[in-house]
Amino acid sequence: MLIRTINNDRKGIHMDLNFFKDHLWDMINEDDTLDVRDIISNDKENWFEVEVYGGSVFRITITEIPTEK
Repeated sequence: MLIRTINNDRKGIHMDLNFFKDHLWDMINEDDTLDVRDIISNDKENWFEVEVYGGSVFRITITEIPTEK
């Protein structure tokens, strides 16, 4: 399922891929509801593996999609 939200009223800063990855990692790491045991990151391949205490492991791949300006 793909959910896309567009808010044309807000003007934000341009984020590069590394800035976005850093903030996403912080959000995952600081969230108490996810029950995260470990986060393994691969900066070169732009993914995180998130292990939760229940034993599940999830891989999140981050890709910047070029947009028209």
